[in-house]
Amino acid sequence: MQGTSENLRYELWDKLKVIFDKYAEGGEFIHTSKVETIVREVLGETSPQEIDYVIKNKFRLDADRSGTVDYIDFVSYFVI
Repeated sequence: MQGTSENLRYELWDKLKVIFDKYAEGGEFIHTSKVETIVREVLGETSPQEIDYVIKNKFRLDADRSGTVDYIDFVSYFVI
């Protein structure tokens, strides 16, 4: 039987999958140029300081500097 924390984890991953799929537009990756849009639309951040922080730390999403983020990297950024 699944515990509450496991249920929450699956619920979070499901929600992140919906967000990922929206911005990946049916593909397997999100281009890093969409990170600011995701931060604004999904997280509701509009302050220049928060946007600047995310953009400067985009390397955490795109560790291999390919210009794209796959689903596992996307989830890892938000879950860890």
